[in-house]
Amino acid sequence: MTRAQANIFEQFLVLFDAVKTAAHGEPSRVTTFYDQHHDLKAAVVQLYGFMMLGDFERRVFHAPKKYHPRAPRGFELAFKDYKKNWEGRLEDCIYPDLLDVLDLGEEDEGLEDVAPARPPILTKPDPDHEDRFDPLIHDGGKALPMAFWATESYAEGADEHGDTIHYASKIGLEAYDYLTGTIGLDVEIVFRRWRSIPMIFMPGHVSDAHGTERGSLYDLIDDAVRAYVFGAPAAATATCRAALEMVLKKHYALDHQYKDKEGRLRDKGLGELIVLADERYEFVQGKRLQWLSDGANQVMHNYSVRNRMSEADERTILDFLKTIKFLIERAPTE
Repeated sequence: MTRAQANIFEQFLVLFDAVKTAAHGEPSRVTTFYDQHHDLKAAVVQLYGFMMLGDFERRVFHAPKKYHPRAPRGFELAFKDYKKNWEGRLEDCIYPDLLDVLDLGEEDEGLEDVAPARPPILTKPDPDHEDRFDPLIHDGGKALPMAFWATESYAEGADEHGDTIHYASKIGLEAYDYLTGTIGLDVEIVFRRWRSIPMIFMPGHVSDAHGTERGSLYDLIDDAVRAYVFGAPAAATATCRAALEMVLKKHYALDHQYKDKEGRLRDKGLGELIVLADERYEFVQGKRLQWLSDGANQVMHNYSVRNRMSEADERTILDFLKTIKFLIERAPTE
């Protein structure tokens, strides 16, 4: 993500702050005074338009990476506040205006398409009424097999103009069966694990210290995420440990090196780094970090005696990723 793209976070904060200022910090005032105060109405329209027309939530929380560089501190808390306390108020004001512009009445047939009730999260798409996959509301693990179900109609009978579609459908279905049956990829689990990983909003002073070279912090996070999603617990825990070490060494001003008996500089181990960070920073929970490190070791040591990622492994790796997120977002500026 470029610096210009990262500005969407700052734009959100500015527009959201304008709404809160106009409403004197009280969400209920949005609906009460929306039609009475020009400044409030203008701020609401600007923020809601920015969120909807810019497809903000999809761009931020359903991006191909699980991190965003140069995200302002406080963005995530502000966004949670917006979703919990303000978004519904904005919708209550905007939808009636939208209906007026489109000249739709309550009995109009298309009303439900203009002002829909919020759909339940992670549903199976309904092809009778929907024509696209939306990761904000649809469960991809249930959506993907629908394509192969539809393709079976081509695979079961030859096309009257030739066999191309028939054979292409048959080959695709067999490849999918090979992917799920022989290779062993569980599509529903992949989607579930991907959804469970939190987005990391890296402050500028953290993201600016890292490049895109092999072994960078970005690279380690990507590797840890992919390993977790695709069910490789040893790889996921190893890269989580490496990412945690890098964050502590580069961003927590720790004395992480020492001289060995031969006078050569050596890096201290993760256990020592955890102790140093715990002593220096009150918000660093050393016992929790050590517990995660021990759990990661257990995952790696037990890897040879089981052939799949257990629920305990999943919890350990996910907790590790959440902790890395916390330490990145709380990293001191000096």
